[in-house]
Amino acid sequence: MGRRLTAFAVIAGVSVAWASCGSDATPVATGGTGGGVVDPHEKPVCPDPGAPLNPAPAARADTAGALSADGSLMLVFGGDVATVVCGDVTARTHVGDTWLLDTACGDWREVMPAAAPSPRARHSIAQDHVSDRAILFGGRFRPDGASGNYTHYNDTWSFDFQTREWTELVTNGTPPAPRSDGAAVVAGNRLIVFGGNTSPSGLSFSPLADTHVLDLETLTWTELATTGAP
Repeated sequence: MGRRLTAFAVIAGVSVAWASCGSDATPVATGGTGGGVVDPHEKPVCPDPGAPLNPAPAARADTAGALSADGSLMLVFGGDVATVVCGDVTARTHVGDTWLLDTACGDWREVMPAAAPSPRARHSIAQDHVSDRAILFGGRFRPDGASGNYTHYNDTWSFDFQTREWTELVTNGTPPAPRSDGAAVVAGNRLIVFGGNTSPSGLSFSPLADTHVLDLETLTWTELATTGAP
């Protein structure tokens, strides 16, 4: 058999696909309907595969997302929905919408939480599978159709896959400098953020090589003093 796509995610702005090849291949997507971590070889099962699907989010770039702990839901937040015309530099249009994809049925639903991060793009989102949540950090914004410099952020938000609500995490210590294009991952009870860009200009890039850790129990930021070449 040909290649078969079993699940799809956008994590920290990078598209990631899980696929199985051949009739006897083992799917690597996780499955289930919420809560805990399930057998990683179990595939999400759609209870009604013939049901009509909701419209997908508007096409976008510079977005980020994460999977729920059981792999049944994929979160996508924000990004840039400007239409790029070949040979033209298009003004950015940043959005702050929250979408969930049912990975078994392929059905999208927009979530309208009571609070949410402000519109932005090039932010980082990491999966916290222990708490079944996604954690967002940073990003950049410029008003619709505007030119000039971007505003960078260094705020931290948590999306709970069970309640489907965003909560801003009020942190202690010295947070990383506001940035976009950073990389983030949750390891145990720590959010680790590395690098990114601090240049406010869309025509230049000021890369960073710093490493910061947020203790998810105390919500305290610490910069790591690393060794070796970053």
